[in-house]
Amino acid sequence: MRMNPMPRPRCLAAVLTALLAVSMPAHGGTLIRIGTPFGPLLAELYDEEKPATVRNFLRYVESGFWADLFAYRLDPGFVIQAGGYVAVERDTPNAAFVRIPRFDPVTNEFATGPRLSNVRGTLAMAKLGNQPDSATAEWFINLGDNSSELDDQNGGFTVFGRVISGDGMLDVFNTFTWRKSLEAQSTNRLYQVGDSPPFNRDPPAFPVLQVLANTGQLFTNLLTLEVGIVTLAARPMDGPLQGITWSAPPGVEQRVEAAGDPAGPWRVLWSGIPVPPRPSVNDPDPGTGPRFYRIRIGDELPPTD
Repeated sequence: MRMNPMPRPRCLAAVLTALLAVSMPAHGGTLIRIGTPFGPLLAELYDEEKPATVRNFLRYVESGFWADLFAYRLDPGFVIQAGGYVAVERDTPNAAFVRIPRFDPVTNEFATGPRLSNVRGTLAMAKLGNQPDSATAEWFINLGDNSSELDDQNGGFTVFGRVISGDGMLDVFNTFTWRKSLEAQSTNRLYQVGDSPPFNRDPPAFPVLQVLANTGQLFTNLLTLEVGIVTLAARPMDGPLQGITWSAPPGVEQRVEAAGDPAGPWRVLWSGIPVPPRPSVNDPDPGTGPRFYRIRIGDELPPTD
């Protein structure tokens, strides 16, 4: 996870350790925010477990290639996929789908480090059939437990991250219903709109937000995605009070803990969904020795140790 170091306040040591509420791994990796029309997802990447895959993913994030990104495949109960195409000039007559440039393929890391299965809420790389080392820009989120199908296929699909907040968005994606062409429907969502990329999927269904009267309405009804890196920056509180202030990811459960030693025991100072951009938490009993702080992030926070 990318963090700015916390300055040393007066004579006391103040350290921010950001730990994420996931069972594997126990430490924190890079945080990313995936904006959707239904709300944000927050995910942790497995930097140490799958280093080449994470570096490849972040390279695309930082390149700007994924500006105007959208999901062009949605199989309810299976996966939602993106990364290969963007939609440019969506609000103009020149709207078009563009295949983004690709960096060199990344070596498949499914068998590198711990075995991370394709269970619900995990992020994994897409690749070409029968080519384990072909992953480039395309990635997906597992909308169900796909371990029996994807862990043993094509060398295994490398899981490189996991959703830690916004699991309800996965439930929304799983409510999308199947329809072909511009067939009338009371609920929206999946259409067969062509036989060329990015529409020629198997099955050839394309997610949209509203019922379409014609294909010209497609560009204004895309399931858009905005992928960005979340930077956690913390520092001591200003003024006479002891405590910390930090840049908080919006709309996410967080907990501030304090201890006199990094090995613990840790005591909860505050828990809840903070008000961005920079909430503060007072430490009412900092003591006279070194003081350490950490922030845990996620929908299901573990107990303190």
